[in-house]
Amino acid sequence: LTPEFCRLAGYFISEGYGSSNRALSIASYSSTIREDVALCFEKVFPGIHLNITKKEVLCYSRLVSEIFSTMFGTYAKNKFIPSFLLNADLISIKHLLKGLWAGDGCISNERAAYKTISEDLANSLIFILLRFRIVPNIQYSEKYGIQLSLRGKTIKQLAEILDAKEIVI
Repeated sequence: LTPEFCRLAGYFISEGYGSSNRALSIASYSSTIREDVALCFEKVFPGIHLNITKKEVLCYSRLVSEIFSTMFGTYAKNKFIPSFLLNADLISIKHLLKGLWAGDGCISNERAAYKTISEDLANSLIFILLRFRIVPNIQYSEKYGIQLSLRGKTIKQLAEILDAKEIVI
């Protein structure tokens, strides 16, 4: 597993969509994230045809789209982290978390949170955070889904994992 594949997996799980008859799309309004998504695609799939817009990176490979959809789920409700990533080394998981948090997570000095409507994904994230000895608070809402949140010292731990140097506690 390469760092680029793990980040790409995280980006796709948080903000991606793909199917066998469509291009794979990873959405982000951040130019920095779109550039990293494109870099990850180029490292993992050299020569792949990409289109970078102001809101997403499109990968025009039905095969890659189908592989990612099968490997990680297609829609937000059925997204998941496969066991080979759940049990990967902590460096690989760190890069997976970077991609995940860049999509559906937030972090500040007071709070860190990750939201999802996928119970499988929430349970997998709890497992991953526990591997780093981080215990999240879990909130469930029928209307808004599942939120994993961190406060206090655990924010600093997560900031170090995500290389979020601008977070100072």
